[in-house]
Amino acid sequence: MKDLIVSCCPYWGMKHLSYPEFAKLAHSHGFEGVEVAINPLLQNVGEVKQYFDDYDLKLIVQLPYAVGAHAGIMREQFLRMIEECLQYDVFWLNCHTGRDYFSFDDNLLFLTQSQKLVQGSSTSLSHEIHRGRFSYGPMQILDYLKESPDTMLTADFSHWCVVTESMLENHQDILKQLYARCSHIHARIGHEQGAQLADPFHHENERYRITFQSWWREIVRSYGRSYPTKKLPITCEFGPRPYFFGQEGTDVAAMQWKQNSLMKNLLLKHLG
Repeated sequence: MKDLIVSCCPYWGMKHLSYPEFAKLAHSHGFEGVEVAINPLLQNVGEVKQYFDDYDLKLIVQLPYAVGAHAGIMREQFLRMIEECLQYDVFWLNCHTGRDYFSFDDNLLFLTQSQKLVQGSSTSLSHEIHRGRFSYGPMQILDYLKESPDTMLTADFSHWCVVTESMLENHQDILKQLYARCSHIHARIGHEQGAQLADPFHHENERYRITFQSWWREIVRSYGRSYPTKKLPITCEFGPRPYFFGQEGTDVAAMQWKQNSLMKNLLLKHLG
């Protein structure tokens, strides 16, 4: 399974570093890829990609920047961003898709139309499980996947823990059906009242870590069976403030590097 997993480091919280500085640091910490939030209507994706190509790092472009109170306006911008990225043969697109207040049909168009754009390209695309988006909770997710059978997800279950105020004990049937539709993992450990534990490796948080590891393991197994020749990126996404809670004066960037490196090692040991 080690050949299946691509360990990725987030640029989130690292904007004090230039892209070349970040690329060098991610490479030196043993990551194989990076995830960078880019607005392709304002930045040249090809130029950004080159910085990471220089270190043989795969680039996941995160797309959270489409805006618009109305679905049609937001969707048009969202699709333009995807088209722009596809010109540069990036490894992956991780999309923040739709809104929780858009109708089912409006959100579904985001899924089906984006899938048409990437069909036949070498770039993979997945839609992140995230609060505020079409995928904000587990309740309707299977309906979307049924209507859009080629749609794949980025599994960030920390958001669902917050939304449902649970460790998803009452949503096991949904999870079992969902594993096969997840092609990217955001490895951040949340809990019933927050999307990130202050220290996921503290002994008091062991039950949370074990639960998340079990979910990730099922995704890796399912993906490996279904797509034995493809890659499954896992972004170690321990984030900065306001996700991070700690004492004033804490070197948050250093804490991120520590936690994300520990997570990478954990994943390769237990999932690889």
